[in-house]
Amino acid sequence: MAGSMPNKNKELVLGLYSDLLLARQAQKSLDVWDKAEESIKLGSMAVIYKGSDGKLHWERSGVKDWKKSALVGGIAGLILAPGVLVLAGLGAAFGAIDTKRIGVPKEDIEQIGAQLDQGKAALAVLCDDYEILPLTAEMTRLGGKVTHYEVPNEVVSQSEKVVMKEADAGRLTPDMIATTSATTPPPTAPGASPTTPPPTS
Repeated sequence: MAGSMPNKNKELVLGLYSDLLLARQAQKSLDVWDKAEESIKLGSMAVIYKGSDGKLHWERSGVKDWKKSALVGGIAGLILAPGVLVLAGLGAAFGAIDTKRIGVPKEDIEQIGAQLDQGKAALAVLCDDYEILPLTAEMTRLGGKVTHYEVPNEVVSQSEKVVMKEADAGRLTPDMIATTSATTPPPTAPGASPTTPPPTS
């Protein structure tokens, strides 16, 4: 039972998908999977991609609380764009967090960044340690190349405080954050070919 298990949600599972549309569809599928699986209680998730403006953008799930999506978006942004976090509404706030404490290898950061430059999109999910294996399997089944990072407790705690502080001050609001649509054609990243959405029935 999920209610009898710890719910710390400090494990970051990051899936890279071939394009934004696929990442959006994966997020929608995970929302359904999370609800259907009694033993699974995911913390939050966000889709992250590089837009035609060359900046990172993020989208929250329409199911999870928007502040939780802001949390995972900010933490993932610390990895994907350390020092130059430009995720909407989170850049200045999360800029004070020491990214070195996350402990992600520099080569991983560079590799992920390069793939986002090529038009790929990331789906970031915070979960508990016992959810890592089933979540990884599900994200892989949905077409992602999945990696996992353990986020230090102090980074999660500081990030939560940042989100709450910004929300309480009115500097971070839900209307600043796009909600993922699995049917919206993605914007074209620099140097990438436009993605044609699948035909609708």
